[in-house]
Amino acid sequence: MFAVLGLAVLFLASSPTQVVAQTRPPVCSLDDGFYDRFARELGWIQLNRQRRFHQLLECFVQLDTANNVHTTNVEFAEFAPRMYMALLKVDPADFISVMARNLATFQHLLDELDQAFVWEEDPPNPLEDELHRIVLLVEATDVGRPDESAIKARLLQRLSRVVPRVID
Repeated sequence: MFAVLGLAVLFLASSPTQVVAQTRPPVCSLDDGFYDRFARELGWIQLNRQRRFHQLLECFVQLDTANNVHTTNVEFAEFAPRMYMALLKVDPADFISVMARNLATFQHLLDELDQAFVWEEDPPNPLEDELHRIVLLVEATDVGRPDESAIKARLLQRLSRVVPRVID
């Protein structure tokens, strides 16, 4: 499913005519169409980046923290760390800023971060290179407030301990 989602994001990002018509704010509900909507939203971000990204990130954090989603929906719990890394790559400064205001969610992400770097497909495993790119991206991100600096430092520290793995 995650490979399909990734391909959908790439397809939507390269098909601006499909996403330009969308003007509604993201729908924050974890129903059957959530994953497809999320992929469309990531495609939309490529065109209307900052405001739309912030809305989507806030929506995802809201879903992640609402009603103990991690304990009631296993599929979402497995999906969340990977989506947080996808969101981080879009706008690391905004990601860090939002996490600075959502410390419990950020801590949960740090606890589950290894799940974002599990490869369940045939070799080769691209996640080591992906992890390296994410570390470089976070290191290069300028943050303004001391609480954001602390989030950035904790994220880098945790990323340095992640070891990508392959599951047969």
